[in-house]
Amino acid sequence: MCNKDKSQRYEEAAQFVYNELKDLKAPFAKGIAAELMARMKGKGHSYHAIRFGIHRWLNSFPYLLSTINGKSRYNLDGSEAGPISEEDKVHAKKVVNEKRKKQRERSEPRELEQSKEQTFHIHYTVEHLLSLNDEDLCDCVTHPDGVDAARSILKDMLSRGITCHVISVECDQKLSNGSCAGHPYES
Repeated sequence: MCNKDKSQRYEEAAQFVYNELKDLKAPFAKGIAAELMARMKGKGHSYHAIRFGIHRWLNSFPYLLSTINGKSRYNLDGSEAGPISEEDKVHAKKVVNEKRKKQRERSEPRELEQSKEQTFHIHYTVEHLLSLNDEDLCDCVTHPDGVDAARSILKDMLSRGITCHVISVECDQKLSNGSCAGHPYES
């Protein structure tokens, strides 16, 4: 049901977004997402792939640290847009601490049965997919009988308690909710 190269397209879009934003003064002014989307529209990536890339950038260590350590927010032209609130700094610190904790947990020795590295396929929640308009849904999933058939299958999945849809058609290790259970990493 999904495009095989979906995760690759999203990774390419994330790299594109990173290259577009990395040299701009950060953190950005609040409410600038629409301006960011307009700036990147029509450059060969889908709306959802660009949103994914922007989300990844806004949750990256460099961006979060600029929020923690900075004094001002900036417009895309580099002009100051106002101070960074204490609430935003506290939130950024919380996210950084959670990310660092996860990194430590991943780097700690695991029990023998869990010693093999695993990879996971990217997935969407079925609810999110059903909320999309037809054009955006077609960007995420495909079906030989069209978008209505895809919606019908997604509704059926939801009625059976499957709340996630894995992007890769090759995933053969799914949990009961439909998300990927992981695969042994082969180097």
